[in-house]
Amino acid sequence: MSDQFLHDYSAFVSGTSARNYYHLPNLVDEDILHAILGIATEAGELLDPVKKAFAYGRDVDFVNLDEEIGDVLWYIQLYCNVRGLTIRDLINSNVAKLSKRYENGRFTAEQAINRNLDAERAALEGKTDEQD
Repeated sequence: MSDQFLHDYSAFVSGTSARNYYHLPNLVDEDILHAILGIATEAGELLDPVKKAFAYGRDVDFVNLDEEIGDVLWYIQLYCNVRGLTIRDLINSNVAKLSKRYENGRFTAEQAINRNLDAERAALEGKTDEQD
């Protein structure tokens, strides 16, 4: 690769910097950002013990997995605190959404593929069928 190509590539990448976004002052609450980044980080850490079991034949380190899941839960609670929600609220919303997705409460590939996203969104927003 030529130096010019690398220079042009660098300039192109710089043009997509978050500093160029016009909505940067409206960035989400710092605690929500912290929670989301933490969830993503901890989710990545869940992969390591699984990789070691898969690739190296090691026993699954469930103590480590439990710890990482606990860390995910901590960040979920942080998110809930900022949003004024409880974990129960999240569970109820999830059940409402999945109830719209899967008739009779049973997973089918057909229903997973052919979802009614409008009905799921209405369920997440707490709208009943009469309000649609």
